[in-house]
Amino acid sequence: MNGDRTDDEKWYCPLAGRVVAAGYCLDINYQRVGMFKPDVLKDVMRRTLLDVDGVSKVCRGCPNQPLSSEDYAEMGVTESVERNAD
Repeated sequence: MNGDRTDDEKWYCPLAGRVVAAGYCLDINYQRVGMFKPDVLKDVMRRTLLDVDGVSKVCRGCPNQPLSSEDYAEMGVTESVERNAD
């Protein structure tokens, strides 16, 4: 994960429209790339009226994105994190 973040950290989530725990953000990110069952993701999609691509676009551009492109690569997922692009 990026930097020294911990699961008890909280930051603003543009999808939720509020401050969320790091775990909630990680759930959304892992679920949108298909690593976990999409329960939280489905709730986010229902509330925002976005599809997975729309959610992914918001997440990739989020200044609080906890995962870098390198993190995704280590998990075997091809994911470009715009905020972390070199």
